[in-house]
Amino acid sequence: MVKKIEKTYRPKKITSNLYLCMHLCKCSLDYRPLYAYWYYPMERINGLLGNLIMLIDESTRIY
Repeated sequence: MVKKIEKTYRPKKITSNLYLCMHLCKCSLDYRPLYAYWYYPMERINGLLGNLIMLIDESTRIY
């Protein structure tokens, strides 16, 4: 399945979330427990992206 996705979409089109999902089985065997490896880093990245969007929005406002 992973090879088919990589062949179809090429590495340039694969996002970090999709990449981690494709390798989730291997990661879960390497870095147990899975929730400690998967959940917290992705939540942190989502929070950072949300803050970045708010900063960009505030900097483009015209008063």
